Parts: sequence; C-alpha cells; structure tokens
Amino acid sequence: MIPYTVYKVVHLSGLFMVIMGLAGLLLVRMAGTEPTKSVRKLAAITHGIGLMAVLVSGFGMLAGVSPFPYWAVGKLLVWLFLGGEIALVLRKPSWAGMLWWITIAASGFAVYLVVYKPGG
Repeated sequence: MIPYTVYKVVHLSGLFMVIMGLAGLLLVRMAGTEPTKSVRKLAAITHGIGLMAVLVSGFGMLAGVSPFPYWAVGKLLVWLFLGGEIALVLRKPSWAGMLWWITIAASGFAVYLVVYKPGG
C-alpha cells in the first residue's frame, strides 16, 4: 500500500504541472503572440501528465472512503475545467486575461474544498 503522504506529494506536484502548462500558454497569449509548436507541445505534455498525476493520486487518497464525498465531486469538476481550459487558451486567445484569473479562482476553490470539506 502506498503511503498517504506519497499520494499527497504526487497530487500537489501534478497540480503545479497543470498550472505551469496553462500559465505558460496564457502568458504567451496575453503577450499577443502565437505559441511556437515546441512551446505548445511542452505545455500540453506538462499539462496532461499533471492532470493524470492529480487524478490518480486524488483517487488514491480517497481509497476506502465511502460514500464518495460531495467536496470530492467539486474537485473533480475543477479538474475537468482545468483539463479543458487548455483548449480554450489555444482557440480563444482573447480570453487569456480572463482565464488567468478564472484559473486562480478555480484553484483556490479546489483548495477551499479540500481544507473545509463542505457537505461531508
């Protein structure tokens, strides 16, 4: 059995990867430029690996918890948003400034959910 602390380290590292991938593309878009192929590839790979790390470690930390808590559903919704956000950044460059702040808010909401665990 993998220790809880290992899951936690992987979870937070994955979250940092997701945010780094998004932030890199958002900054390029806010500068008004098109990301190069290598920048897009690096950001997408970082983002994708981070999403997988967050998902797997999150469920690892929830192993044995029953019933599935409401706050975890909220975190899954944030995960889905952050996962799909990369498509918005690439397709709607004019939204980059707004998405920057929404990313911060969504991340803060996920932290709120895990710290306070509303709804059980």
